[in-house]
Amino acid sequence: GATMSVGLEGREPMLDHKLIEYLAQLPSNFKIRDGVNKWLLKEIVHKYIPKELMERPKRPFIAPLMIWFRDELKEQLRYYLSETNLAKTGVFNPTPIIALREDYLAGKKVNYQKLWQLLVFQLWYDRWIEKL
Repeated sequence: GATMSVGLEGREPMLDHKLIEYLAQLPSNFKIRDGVNKWLLKEIVHKYIPKELMERPKRPFIAPLMIWFRDELKEQLRYYLSETNLAKTGVFNPTPIIALREDYLAGKKVNYQKLWQLLVFQLWYDRWIEKL
């Protein structure tokens, strides 16, 4: 929805069981009207958020991984995707991963999603397997 399009979580009110019980008792025309789902909710929200923002097409939230890898996560990328750490997990061949990491850090266009997946795996391994 609108909140997820900007990376926010907006479902907390829907987790209130008293609110859900009340809404479940409302007549159908408050929920769907003229083919519009969540009619009442949208009517209330439009008082606070412009209709143009609420009714635009959904857009995915994309984490700024490329920026993070060059700044905040650069050292973690180097450490967890190092030959030593990759060899320690024993899951991946370190050579192509190190080449991918170095190409990325050199500014070449690479599949940074793959780097993210590898980094998350290595972090998970370090946290949950290595510490056993």
